[in-house]
Parts: sequence; C-alpha cells; structure tokens
Amino acid sequence: MRARHLFLLFAALAMTPWPVPAYASAQLVTIRFDPNAPVSPLGTETEYQAVIRIQEEQDPNVRLRLINEFLSGEYRDERVDVGPGEDQLGGFDINRPIDIAGDGDVAIDDRARGDAPTTGSEFTYLVLRLRFQTLYDVGEPEDIIAAAAEAMAAHEFFFDAKMGFITDPSSVPEVAAFRLDFANQRSIFYQAMMEAYQSLEDADNVLRFGEMALDAVNETWDLYNEQFDETAPGFPFERDRHAARQTLLLGTMMGTYQFLDNLENEIAYARRFLEVQPNDREVLTRVSQYMAEPARIPPEGAARAEHLEAAADYAGRAVAAVDAFVAGPDAVEMEELEKASMVSQANAALGMVQYQQGRFRDAALAYGRAAESIPEAQLYFLLGVAHTNDQNVDGAVSALARAVFLEFPQPQARQLLEVAYRVRNGSLDGLDDYIQNEGEQLRTDR
Repeated sequence: MRARHLFLLFAALAMTPWPVPAYASAQLVTIRFDPNAPVSPLGTETEYQAVIRIQEEQDPNVRLRLINEFLSGEYRDERVDVGPGEDQLGGFDINRPIDIAGDGDVAIDDRARGDAPTTGSEFTYLVLRLRFQTLYDVGEPEDIIAAAAEAMAAHEFFFDAKMGFITDPSSVPEVAAFRLDFANQRSIFYQAMMEAYQSLEDADNVLRFGEMALDAVNETWDLYNEQFDETAPGFPFERDRHAARQTLLLGTMMGTYQFLDNLENEIAYARRFLEVQPNDREVLTRVSQYMAEPARIPPEGAARAEHLEAAADYAGRAVAAVDAFVAGPDAVEMEELEKASMVSQANAALGMVQYQQGRFRDAALAYGRAAESIPEAQLYFLLGVAHTNDQNVDGAVSALARAVFLEFPQPQARQLLEVAYRVRNGSLDGLDDYIQNEGEQLRTDR
C-alpha cells in the first residue's frame, strides 16, 4: 500500500511541451523500463518514501523545502525491486502482468531489457507536479507560471520516454489511463498559466494558453470517451466537468477580447461558448445585442439573412432563459430592479434583431415589454420607431410622447412625434398637454 496516494490526476482542478532552459539539468535522467510496471516511475525505497512525505505534508513552506531537498538529489540510493506486495504508483498498478500478444516481444522495445543507470530521479516529474500544485495554491502569478512550465517539461519528458519503449500501445493495458492522466495534467498546467497571465493582465498569453488549455481539455475528453461510454457510473459527472472546464476557458477568452475591445473575436468566442452552454442568459443577450448592431450586419443578401436569423435565435433563447430564471426559485432573493433589468435587456436585444429583419410588429412587442420593465427614454423611442414603421400611429404617438417626457437627448423623438401627432389629429394643438399626460401615465403604471 506504499504508494496508492501518489495518483496526481488533480481532478478537482479544472485546467506541446513547454521547454524551459532552467529545467535542462533536471532532465538528465535515463528513464528505465520494467515490463511489469511499463508506465510507472522506477526508483529507490528512499525516493518512494520521500515523495509520499512531500505529498502528505500540509504546510506549504515545509513542503517546498522537502521538494527542494528531493530535487537536489539526496534520495537516489539503494534500488527497489518491483515485486509482490506493491500496490499502485502514480495511479497505475505496478505489478499487473502485461498480456503481450504473440511471443511476448511485440509491445515492448528492446530498450526495456536491463537496468539502465540514472543520473536523476524518475520521480522528478511527480515532485514538480507537487511543487506546481503548492505554488498554485499559495504562490504569486510569476511563480505559478515558472512552476507550471518546469513541471510541464518534466511531465512531457517522462511521458515521451516511457511511450518510447512501447511499440504496440494497444497491447499494454496501462497505456490508456497513462495517456488520459497526462492529457488532463497538461490541461491543468495550461489553465493555471492562463489564469496567472490574466492576473498579470497579459492578454496575449491569456489567449495563447487558454486555447492550448482548450485543446488539452478536448483531448482529455476524447481519451476518456475511448475508455468509457454513457453507461459508465461516472460518465454524467465527467461530462458535466468537461463542459464546466470548457465554459471557464471560453468565458475567460471572451472576457479578454472584451478587455481588448475586439468585438469580432468576442462574438466568435461567445458563439463557441453557447455551443457548450446553450441557455446562458447573459451570453445569449450579449451576443444577440452585438449581432443586431447595424455596423455588424452584412449587406443585403444571403449572408445578411443568415446573420440575422442566428441573432434572432440567440435573442429568442435569451428571452426564454431570462423568463424561466425570473420565474424560478433562484431569483427569489434577487432585487426586483435587477430582475427587471434582465428582462428589459433580453427583450430589447430581441426587438433590435426583429427590427433589422423588417418584423416591425414583433419588434414593437419586444420593445414594449423591455420598456415596461425599465421605462427608459431610448426604449420608448425605439418602440415609437417600430410602431411608425408598422403604420401604428396611435402606438407611435404614445411611445414617442413618453420618450420626449423622459427627455430623450436627440431631437428626432420630438420631430417624429410631431409628424405622427399631426397625422392623427390634424394639428399640433394640445401636444404638450398630451406629453404630460403620457408622463403621468408612466408614473401610474409603475
């Protein structure tokens, strides 16, 4: 039972080799191979116990001191034979016999024979994982980046060396779990670096390592699906965890493009985000608002129609998601103004899209609901314009009068109101009184 708890998948942490010159000396180790432990690190009894002690240490300062002592090379002494009674090392059974097809030599490279000398420890990659984990919890961003990069180099070095001995991976049962663990750990390193660069406001590296983390997360999920299907007991949890990791990464990159004022890429990542979380009300509202802006809409033709159809779909889903949320238990403790603002924004986005599609009556309905929730001058102005285009004179006069009463800052509101009011009444007599009456009605409605 010596090393059961050396399995360092770090599943609770949602997170191309990265060469680091500082690690070059630490990589001077000849990875050995034992067919009874094909993907486990091999070493001395002292090394085993040292790694266990490091992992069990709770004080981060003591743990880092023990890690530095290990990396100095103090633990490489007497050899350990892998035999009966051992349990697991690094999460993999080190005593499980390998069922090799044919004559027993097809899966293992000739370099597996013998006991090659080492100039370092095969456990280095695990120890550097632990240093990274410790600094992730307590370190500064620069320390986290350096620790992740160094651990990544050791991680990839160990993985490539072990896999180099195996010519037929399908014949070695341990390889599937080995690949899954290492892909997952790669995603953790990349995500940690992304988060650290985010703290440093280094947008270029946030985007760079965020995309790398996404690739590694998706690789992890592909490898998981090669081993397990939907009937596996843990499948729902792993599926939800995979979606949560994608959501975090895509949301971070979407926010980074917003920080950079790069609207085109922000929308692109928002749409990728919605492929993972199709009912996120905030992202649905935001992306539909942006896509409805006239400057973002393609000229007349198929591209315009396709663009607006997608925007209308997002906006309709935003309204549905907001309505469901507001009516549900999660909104009970929320302030009424906050709920009203959510309803108003979603409906305003839908009205914008529908107006651009020429669906003026539908746009007026959406703008009307938005204005009822949050009676702002701009919303009443847009409602009045939609009614005007729908030839609804009464609706236009009422909405535009309310926009003027609420002091819409541009002169168009008063100009359009005078045109509609004259069409309906034949003159402008009584217009100012009408505006005041509509304003009073607004107060009554609230």
